[in-house]
Amino acid sequence: MISQKKYWILISLTYLTLIYSTSLHYAFGYERTIGLPFYVVNYPDLQKHYPDSGMLVGIPLDYQWRNIWKLSSFSLDCGYYLIQTNNFGTARPPYKYRILPPLIARAISSTLRISAEMSFVIMNILSVFFAAILFTIFLLKDLKFSRLIAFIGGMLFVTMVAVTRTIPFPMLDPISLLFSILIFISVIRKNPYLFLISSVAGVLSKEVLVISALMWFIETLQVKNKVLFFKNIALSVLPILVVMITRISLGGSPLEVGYGHNILKGEFPPLWRRLISFSGWEYMIRMSFLSFSFLWIGMINLRRNKFLKRQGIIIPIIILVASVFSMRITRPLGILFPIVIPAFLLFFEE
Repeated sequence: MISQKKYWILISLTYLTLIYSTSLHYAFGYERTIGLPFYVVNYPDLQKHYPDSGMLVGIPLDYQWRNIWKLSSFSLDCGYYLIQTNNFGTARPPYKYRILPPLIARAISSTLRISAEMSFVIMNILSVFFAAILFTIFLLKDLKFSRLIAFIGGMLFVTMVAVTRTIPFPMLDPISLLFSILIFISVIRKNPYLFLISSVAGVLSKEVLVISALMWFIETLQVKNKVLFFKNIALSVLPILVVMITRISLGGSPLEVGYGHNILKGEFPPLWRRLISFSGWEYMIRMSFLSFSFLWIGMINLRRNKFLKRQGIIIPIIILVASVFSMRITRPLGILFPIVIPAFLLFFEE
């Protein structure tokens, strides 16, 4: 049995290694998978077959790094987050309401004197690393898994789709995953101060984390003290109020959803049509599966843990919300990792 100190050193090094080998190598480092060498390097024999080869001869490496996000399938999202970072409040909805990560990225950029693109990458690396450490603590201390199983859980987190597809780009998913695990820790420990901080920071990063209101309400519902009960109700409502106030302060409607649709005016995202077509349901099921793939089988274990069973109610809600209000489904579902991964790990615990 290794010591506590060695355990945390080893898992930290392992998580950092996985962050590079499964995410960062796509865009950065000399072995990067995604890059512009096809357009930068001029090989005459290659140009015979592919005339666009070498069309950007002489492009410096730092230019490639700053623009690698343009080759991402999330280039639209990346572009708006960069606009929000460089010109606060000018991006279109819902990007302009996700104010905290761009502000952090701007602070990193000005402090280290690096581009906004690179500041996001640094923020993403730190977010995923600390989220992995906190998730391991959550598995060990709160769900009582063994050290080995907790370590495996941390590795499953670092290599899941919502992490590996977004770390190299100006995206908000990594930091939303950090706030997600902080919210889960605050809820299972019934820590109102941690919940206050993590839920507010969460909804200022990704509005889908407004689900934290329901999570806190569910976990504190059985409180018999009436004063404490109403305090918990007020705390549950807070993330919802922050979402509404943020929208109003930036020129939107308190009930604005999706890409600028105002429910108060009778507007609703056209993506709701997914719910009334076979192809829509097929897409929702397929994309939901891909978010965690075969780890979903752990859902049959929810009944074995009271906390996971209670909080499991948010899974269909998040799937429905992601399907109706978001173009993407796999990444928004990433915030469910503190339920899905532990439920799967229960197969390996007595």
